[in-house]
Amino acid sequence: ISRWKGNWVKYLEAQKIVKKNKIGNRRDYRKFVNKNKKNRLILPSRPEIIYAKKGWSSWYEFLGTGNISMKKIKFKSILFK
Repeated sequence: ISRWKGNWVKYLEAQKIVKKNKIGNRRDYRKFVNKNKKNRLILPSRPEIIYAKKGWSSWYEFLGTGNISMKKIKFKSILFK
């Protein structure tokens, strides 16, 4: 059995749980998941892997911290003369 298989809640439900519990960073998320057996059974410790093709964008977006992933920013070249 794969270590990445589980009965995880769907991405949006996991995100709601994170916001409800005011989890603001990756370390606190992992502490929360490992805090008790129920959390470990419904939330993956590595959501970036489990939800990679199911809505995952970034930790910032998942946690709702308001930060923007650098991957999503499009930069324009500026030439100076």
